[in-house]
Amino acid sequence: MRTIIVRFEIEDNDVIEQGLFNSVQCASFKEFSKLPNNTELYITDAVFRQLIKAQKVAKKAVNDYIYKQSLKLKQ
Repeated sequence: MRTIIVRFEIEDNDVIEQGLFNSVQCASFKEFSKLPNNTELYITDAVFRQLIKAQKVAKKAVNDYIYKQSLKLKQ
């Protein structure tokens, strides 16, 4: 199995959002999440920027760990 995550940026419009939601419906569809617009918060809040940086570092560490474990399983 593979999991593929795709992120779309669309206009702030419920009709467009519903159309996107309808277009991705299929048997393997698992999750649809709406992310808040945090651009202004990122620009104005140093603590938030630090949290985002820490999140990216942690996400990379998790992905690296998963990759290394999957290599071990294939051996």
